[in-house]
Amino acid sequence: MGQAIFSEEALTAVNAGVDELLSWPTPIESMPDVLIQAIVSRSVPVVSGFSAAAPQEGDLRKFLDAGGTLSYGTLTPNTGGTPVTEFRIMELHGMTPMEMIQSATVNSARVLEMEDSIGTLEVGKQADIIVLDGNPLEDNFLTTIGNVVYVVKNGELVVKPE
Repeated sequence: MGQAIFSEEALTAVNAGVDELLSWPTPIESMPDVLIQAIVSRSVPVVSGFSAAAPQEGDLRKFLDAGGTLSYGTLTPNTGGTPVTEFRIMELHGMTPMEMIQSATVNSARVLEMEDSIGTLEVGKQADIIVLDGNPLEDNFLTTIGNVVYVVKNGELVVKPE
């Protein structure tokens, strides 16, 4: 795992073989195409960490359109933000609701190398499930994601409606 603030550092880390980049690698400058190409060609996922290092305008969409993998991750304890801050920044930078959901589920499972057992709802996989009042793909994502009605954890209902 590597973390870099400048694109040259990130490129060096990717070329050296890091398995993932912890937080967005170039918050103070636009991400160069050569860095995007290196990250994508080596299948290096980037953990968002946007509460501490948000991308420059257009960089996140360019990264995703090139085939980059973004995994939801927050540096909230260090920055005073909230987990919703990550989703808010993702939305502001052009991610679709499905891309945001996938960043926190299947993409995070891949980063953890646990995609065979978690990350998607499939027979034989473990899953904690949240049931929302609304459809985050059609309604306002940031509002709907906070309207939790039920939580099922390890097969047990842990949050019940009032």
